[in-house]
Amino acid sequence: MSPAPATEPRPASSEDFAAFLRAAVAADRKQPVHECLRHRLLARLWESGEPEEGSTADIIFTGPDGTHLFEVLQAERPAYADLREAATRIAEVRYTLGRSIDRVFLVCAAAPAEHWAVEAVEGAFGASVVWWEDGTWHGLDKTM
Repeated sequence: MSPAPATEPRPASSEDFAAFLRAAVAADRKQPVHECLRHRLLARLWESGEPEEGSTADIIFTGPDGTHLFEVLQAERPAYADLREAATRIAEVRYTLGRSIDRVFLVCAAAPAEHWAVEAVEGAFGASVVWWEDGTWHGLDKTM
């Protein structure tokens, strides 16, 4: 028996997968905390260029530092489990975009509930965690 040829991993039905992600984005955009924070981030990004709003992604922004993908959480004070779920989702979105993404960000309405969660998510998933607090952005990579 000869080995099967190697193929790139793909979802069983890429259109079904994209529809799943579009439904998740549409549901998020009905949540007040999510939308308030997403619009605050959009306003910040408009100062440096033109952000994109996608049907499967919250925000994509291409600037001098590359292309960044943003996932906005709807939890008011996210726990590590919320961040882990968002990191999985942003990896799925990144996979479906079909373009190069240089950095990914998880955007929160407040600091994560567990102080260790920011470094854990950044180390384990490569996603920067930022949050809005006291009228400014915070996090290890708050310059976005």
